[in-house]
Amino acid sequence: MKDWQPTEETVAVKSFAESFLSSGRFDAEYYQPKYDQVEEAIKDCGFLSQNLGSLIEPIQNGFDYREYTEEGTPYIRVGDVKNGQINFESAVKIPITMANVDKSVGLQIGDIIFTRKGSFGNSAVVTELEVNGIISSEIMLVRLTSVSRQEVLPEYVSLFLNSKFGYLQVEHRVHGVAYYSISQPDLANLLIPILPKYQQQKIAEKIKSSFSLKLKSKQLLEIAKTGVERAIETDEATATIWINQQLEALGVKLT
Repeated sequence: MKDWQPTEETVAVKSFAESFLSSGRFDAEYYQPKYDQVEEAIKDCGFLSQNLGSLIEPIQNGFDYREYTEEGTPYIRVGDVKNGQINFESAVKIPITMANVDKSVGLQIGDIIFTRKGSFGNSAVVTELEVNGIISSEIMLVRLTSVSRQEVLPEYVSLFLNSKFGYLQVEHRVHGVAYYSISQPDLANLLIPILPKYQQQKIAEKIKSSFSLKLKSKQLLEIAKTGVERAIETDEATATIWINQQLEALGVKLT
């Protein structure tokens, strides 16, 4: 599926039985040929495909809360999930903890969160850094079952959902007028090809390596910025010593 691209054709001819009677959808966009093609490509890719719903526990929507504070629990909203990661630093704070939430949406390492409304279709895997956060009601909690975890990695599922093959399936199923959204049953119906575990592990390792490099780049930028500030506040020699100490802590050697 490496070089696969959807058709740009936007017209499909469907009978009443093939359209509304089978899908319940009247909107013409739903029947664009590219949506049939992406599912055909997945089915013909050479790997066993399964519906997402067969791999996961029941999908849960997050918790709705609108009173933000300066301090408190990070509240993860749609805008905090992008590029396969959760931007915990940008999350607003709310004055409650999961103990005050009457829904089973407490995060665990390896959970997948998925934006369902507005900027729909963005997915990320929860790490140890985000387990204390609370997800908003416009985010879905997707958790692999203990059985499926033996064969499927959450990093792979999240990557697939973020790929064009995942996004086109989501785009096909969204509904709404001002703000598009996807329902839990529609998300559960997405097709996912199940690659061999060793290939998934290679993919997961590359993802983690990429995220690690991004984090280190951000840390280096922060060290450089603080180093300049220290040089201004004290002197260049003191700032240089501090910078070298920070670089050594990161395992970075200057040549």
